[in-house]
Amino acid sequence: MSDEIGPYDSNGLSPHSRRMMTRLEDHLRTKQQLIDEVTRQRDEYRKERDEWKCRCEMFEAKVRLYEEESAHSREAHTIIYDEGQYVGSIRTVDGEKLPHGTGLLRSLDGERKRYEGEWKDGKRDGKGTEYASSGPQTVKAYEGEWKDDKRHGQGKSTTIDQHGQTVYEGQWADDEMKGDGHITNLTLKDAKGQHFGLFTGPTLDGKPHGEGEVHQCGGVVYNGGWKEGKQHGQGEERIHGKVTYKGEWVKGDKTGTGVATGMNWEWVSIMARHSTASHTARASSETTRTTKSSIRASGRMARDTARERRPALLLVLRCGLRANGNKASSRGAPSSLMATGVE
Repeated sequence: MSDEIGPYDSNGLSPHSRRMMTRLEDHLRTKQQLIDEVTRQRDEYRKERDEWKCRCEMFEAKVRLYEEESAHSREAHTIIYDEGQYVGSIRTVDGEKLPHGTGLLRSLDGERKRYEGEWKDGKRDGKGTEYASSGPQTVKAYEGEWKDDKRHGQGKSTTIDQHGQTVYEGQWADDEMKGDGHITNLTLKDAKGQHFGLFTGPTLDGKPHGEGEVHQCGGVVYNGGWKEGKQHGQGEERIHGKVTYKGEWVKGDKTGTGVATGMNWEWVSIMARHSTASHTARASSETTRTTKSSIRASGRMARDTARERRPALLLVLRCGLRANGNKASSRGAPSSLMATGVE
């Protein structure tokens, strides 16, 4: 018997089916090859695209850098800015040319105002020097640090006016004297706004603070402690070089322990911290007999008051008599001095 099964193989496929199967397998292999080729080409195209994109980005970055360098040109430019003439480096923002970097701005007349230094986006920022004249008698200058068009940081200010030359060197914030500093010839005013004197010494936030000196009209000079713009602590007051008061001050007033001296008398006040107060009045050798009697009488009155343990002691020394043929000065001999005792 023959081993042939006939036209069908062991899988039950006819010769025709086998041919079709072979063609299908060839087709699938060809299709897979095409897919692999397309995938390979796609990956190559993607790689080329990414490389091209990277080159384009680098080129665009170079273009932007070139544009910024052109806009921030360090070459000297001359423009009209803030009602003045500016010469220096600039920056172009939205078509507007602004001072940026280092440059000089001055008023069109060339004299009234000028600033030379560092700029940022059209504002004074960094280190710079400003000069301004607001009249024939007032000239102001500042040299130091700036921020956002204001004096900010460490700087030195000089003002020349009818009172003389005032110089401040220290810290600034938002265009004001802030923090520690030192000033020469600061004009002080009293509670009524009248001229009080010229102060020289340390400051805090623009006010006298620390050990300083003030010169007043009439030859009056105070040298001593200050706090928040007022005489405070130990201090000495002189009139034409002669000490008239030396002792304690509190918020601008003579308060506490001190020694007051007139032309021909001396008053020593020791403020009591418990129940009594000790007061001594001493007459100088030049005092007339009548003046001595007044002082002794006043001293007895003060001691009697202290014995009564009253909360406050008041001694009035009047020096209206002639001494050595001359009337006592009203400045050298105040009409009254007050010492306050504390229970």
